[in-house]
Amino acid sequence: MTDDIQAIEMAVLRLVQRFVDRQSIPFEAIKALRPALIEATHIRLDQQKLASILTRYIDEPWQGQWQEWIYSFQGAGCRLIHDETREIIEWEICDLNTFDRYWFVNWIEWLFIFHPNDQDLALLTVYYQQRPHRYGLYDVLFPMLRLLRDEGHLTHDNKSKNVYTLVKQSSVRADTA
Repeated sequence: MTDDIQAIEMAVLRLVQRFVDRQSIPFEAIKALRPALIEATHIRLDQQKLASILTRYIDEPWQGQWQEWIYSFQGAGCRLIHDETREIIEWEICDLNTFDRYWFVNWIEWLFIFHPNDQDLALLTVYYQQRPHRYGLYDVLFPMLRLLRDEGHLTHDNKSKNVYTLVKQSSVRADTA
């Protein structure tokens, strides 16, 4: 069972890495649509600076079309939904290796629908289906993220229990698992 858990844990880590890699797309959208937000690298620390930057965009549409994505902004966050695949990627200005655990679960739910044969997702699916029906995907993934944190693959933001950062040296490729 320990080997099974480790295999699932590494699959979840690879899924986190893929999700984190996908966050470069909202970053590019923000760069194109709200470039002043990119300069606010200390956004979480300086609310006054953030407010001043956000007022620059007060007359700009908060939602619309960017390339093949439908975007919506909320504060320093950007949510993208792909026109065809309906993939959802959400990201708030910060380190590109940082992600919100709820947004990660949203992406995993999309993956279940549109890529059910994904190798990493297959391991997670078997594990998830073995859980009692009262367990949701959050109940399975959140403890796995805590385990990855405890093992040093992720760090946890002290200000928000929902925010994790991928530690880059923990990269695990699908062909090495």
